[in-house]
Amino acid sequence: MNKILLKNAKIVSKNLSFTRGDVLIVGDTIDQVAVSIATPKNATVIDCSNFTLTPGIIDSQVHFRGPGQMEKEDLFTGSKAAIAGGVTSVNDQPNTNPPITTAEKWYDRHARALRFSLVNYSMNFGVSNENQDEISALVENETMRKYIPGFKIFAGSSTGNMLVNMDTIYWILENHPDFIKIFHSEEEEIIRKNLAYFKQQVEKGKEVEHARIHQHVRPNDACYSKTKKIVDMARKLNSRAHIYHISTGAELDLFDTGIPVKNKLITAEACLPHIVFDNSDYELFGNLIKCNPSVKTPLDKSEIRQAIRDGLLDVICTDHAPHELEKKKLGYFAAPSGIPSVGENPLMMLDLVEEGVFTIEQVVNACCHNQADLFGIQKRGYIKEGYKADIALFEKTPWTLDQLVIHSKCGWSPFTGRQFTHTVRATIVNGVIGYSNFHGKQEFNFENRGTLLTFDR
Repeated sequence: MNKILLKNAKIVSKNLSFTRGDVLIVGDTIDQVAVSIATPKNATVIDCSNFTLTPGIIDSQVHFRGPGQMEKEDLFTGSKAAIAGGVTSVNDQPNTNPPITTAEKWYDRHARALRFSLVNYSMNFGVSNENQDEISALVENETMRKYIPGFKIFAGSSTGNMLVNMDTIYWILENHPDFIKIFHSEEEEIIRKNLAYFKQQVEKGKEVEHARIHQHVRPNDACYSKTKKIVDMARKLNSRAHIYHISTGAELDLFDTGIPVKNKLITAEACLPHIVFDNSDYELFGNLIKCNPSVKTPLDKSEIRQAIRDGLLDVICTDHAPHELEKKKLGYFAAPSGIPSVGENPLMMLDLVEEGVFTIEQVVNACCHNQADLFGIQKRGYIKEGYKADIALFEKTPWTLDQLVIHSKCGWSPFTGRQFTHTVRATIVNGVIGYSNFHGKQEFNFENRGTLLTFDR
């Protein structure tokens, strides 16, 4: 049986009483965690004296595209980008083309993930205004319900027929209170009105077509208005709800702190774009940072960062959403929204630790512990005996991101040219070194595949 001994690492996991020690992996499981472990027979030993060891990063909002969008990303390339960044588990989104709103499509997607994904995989089930019977049947299936992270509800613009009305939202909150309902929350009416206005202004020559328009097309009130409606309804019905990518300081008043994330009725997420960028960055990056919800003011960014520190926002994700670069170079109105970042997120968070924005413990809490606790991911998210051996090893060694080491199929990143403070030395998935960079050469274990995540039900 495979044995790996990680020696003398700086270990970041809040369940431990020590910060430097050893981790023994046997098979796919963390067998022992201690200050010092004797080397077992036939074990591979890795000296981690210069490394920070964390649980494998969990990114609970990615878009790995396909079916129908394979030119942007696929399960293999998306998971390759993830594993190179220290990510061991992902939660994919169902607004594909066609969307994943039937059990048949959902089953097929998971079967494909077992064939192609290098990291552990799950996918939200998509909610439409017509698929209530599909949702209820899936919930009642005792075998399959443990594979459902949550039901994704687009209460704002989306692909295909997934824009959901308030009647459908009420139905799923009322009928399935114990399952997590996950919301993209923006007022479609406000967005459409603003979009029409700015198109008219550009046509009249009173406005220049530029990505800076985006913050006004999708303003703070579009987010706050819809989020408040959803949160108020969920609280009234005593139903679990999770709000993706909070982008405004105003929305933070709707959430609670001081409660363990596993006990919260309403939870919320911060995404990389809203932690890192603000509206001054549109001048430099243009459509490269066009995403939904929009990047907003420096004050909003500052308040989101504080909310992560305070525990108002529970998890950090990427909303990894790759598009072809030539399409992002189109005019503002034609360019798609979305930023590829699944591999860069952990490194960017470590940069923010170096800058004093967060502590390493806060980052691991939001990227690992809370991800597992919020969704009920079984036996992952901690460095803990008996848990699955999903581990990331980082070293404080600077390097610069260039096109040659971007693994997402789209081939670009807004972080191209950035010098990161840390390097991913290894990513271990279910006890197997799936990615390593020990000697200045990136190596992938393409023979290994992740497994399907399971959730406490």
